[in-house]
Amino acid sequence: MVSFLLRAKPIMYVGFFLLFFFILDMVVIMLPSEYFINSGVDRSFRELGYWITIITVITIDPIIETFCFQYLVLKLVRKFIQRPKFNLVPYVLLSSIIFGFIHDSSGFYTAYAIIAGVILSIATYFAFYKKYGFFLVVSIHGIHNFIALVL
Repeated sequence: MVSFLLRAKPIMYVGFFLLFFFILDMVVIMLPSEYFINSGVDRSFRELGYWITIITVITIDPIIETFCFQYLVLKLVRKFIQRPKFNLVPYVLLSSIIFGFIHDSSGFYTAYAIIAGVILSIATYFAFYKKYGFFLVVSIHGIHNFIALVL
């Protein structure tokens, strides 16, 4: 699996992680929608309008969140734990918990965001070794946000 992630072409890399988001979202769709109300996005629709919210959610938010909650956290963990063999798990746990709690709209939505954070942090960890890796993760995040808005 590690070998595949390190050698995968960009489209395969993005598609691989979007598959996990697809599975996660299919589970979420089966649950009552009131569990996953995202008050931040709802408020943005009201205050900023439809198109500005969509543009923000699929472009600006993924760039800022990937940088702050995946990339910087990875740099921090790698500073304290240099060996890749030992820094993956602490990084994924720290990054996904921070990512989840920053998306605190409800208990279920936070849990969903933590799981999404696991997917994104693993994507970031292996993308760190790829050319344009940051933008691969931003693409995964942005495409997922777009799909979540549509659903």
